[in-house]
Amino acid sequence: MKEHDLCLFHLGTLKGEKSTRHCLMSPANLAFHEFEHISEANIRDLEDMKPGPLDETNTSEANILSLVYNHGILRRFLYGGDLQASPQIYMPHRSKKNTGHRIGDISLPTGLIQFEVDMTFAYG
Repeated sequence: MKEHDLCLFHLGTLKGEKSTRHCLMSPANLAFHEFEHISEANIRDLEDMKPGPLDETNTSEANILSLVYNHGILRRFLYGGDLQASPQIYMPHRSKKNTGHRIGDISLPTGLIQFEVDMTFAYG
């Protein structure tokens, strides 16, 4: 795929069908986001973080999300350390939804797509 500059998109399942559909698109960079540079000034020091009793018990996604929430790492990153910020937190879940997607001027004929949310913050 790389040699032919292709990327794979999951199109979901059409009503009444049991198998999912996919398509190949070119150029491959349609599927990827180029992350913005993070300047040294925006890198925060976490030396004051004191490990909790369960921090190193496992390396699951759920444990890591708990760790960054419990230690205020997400609060520092998302709200600049604002101690008044009190976001609502929603834990992992899976949902299915019929969605419409566009990539540039290309409309993708998506059907029912299952998506997973690991953690959601709602604030303000």
